[in-house]
Amino acid sequence: MAADRDERAERIHNEQVKLRATILNTVAAGFAVAGIITPVTAASAAGTGMASAASLLMILGFLLAAGLHHAGVLTLETIR
Repeated sequence: MAADRDERAERIHNEQVKLRATILNTVAAGFAVAGIITPVTAASAAGTGMASAASLLMILGFLLAAGLHHAGVLTLETIR
């Protein structure tokens, strides 16, 4: 009986960890789209070059996306 509860608690924990990692990865993808892909697309559609502020925001978006993705990977390491 106790073993069943322990196994159930472990499965619940693992599913919660996977959900946290999924959320972090989804937010990372959002930052990648908003911070990297959108400015490049807008600049190419307008036919103008990238402004330095846009380049800085792209770097920031990339760092946020990479950091959140890495946090998701680290979260998955807590699966039992």
